[in-house]
Amino acid sequence: MVAETNKYIVCNNCKQQNTYSLNLPIVISCNSCSSSFIVDETKSIVDLAAEPLKLNTVSVLNLQTKGISKGEPFELIGFIRSVNTLFISNEWLMYFESGKYLWLIESSFRYFVSDSKVIAMSSHAVKGIVPGRIVNINSKEYVLLEITKQIDFYFQGEIPVESYNDSSFFKYELVAKDESNFASVCIFSAAQIDASFSEKVQLEDLQLEQTNVFNDWK
Repeated sequence: MVAETNKYIVCNNCKQQNTYSLNLPIVISCNSCSSSFIVDETKSIVDLAAEPLKLNTVSVLNLQTKGISKGEPFELIGFIRSVNTLFISNEWLMYFESGKYLWLIESSFRYFVSDSKVIAMSSHAVKGIVPGRIVNINSKEYVLLEITKQIDFYFQGEIPVESYNDSSFFKYELVAKDESNFASVCIFSAAQIDASFSEKVQLEDLQLEQTNVFNDWK
């Protein structure tokens, strides 16, 4: 694949130039006016009727914050806020110099790094499962901790187009039976059920160059 050059788009509304890092297609918000767009592989831009973030972002993290994970530098270039029936999670896109990306998930001041890859599951695998029961995912046993439902969604910065989902869907949160990692199962429909995996991390291990302190929270 030939590396893309001239990685920028011009906002349809304020005409501000916005650079981006991910491969197209992406969803991106304007740095100047916060308008949001879908940008396809041909750089065609479609306005996205996404509402700006309504809820205060109580987080120690910021977009453009840089850090190092397992010896590899990264920058936080995208942000998702998923409002669920039980909790609110902030998900930060970690973009690495190699071009790969991971998600840094922030929930109740606990932090997890999640792979961007997902595994498709069948509805039979999760049908009728209640908290405390065992779910087999990718030949490994996980214990279902809780079931939530997304009821609101916001984003800022840039994210892959497949990560933009402002619909309501059910989400199962699980922990491996041996407690080695965690899993999230998103049930978008009977035909689309995706599992992703994450590991718990400590923020200090990510060598972040700057974080907010309590007095910075608005």
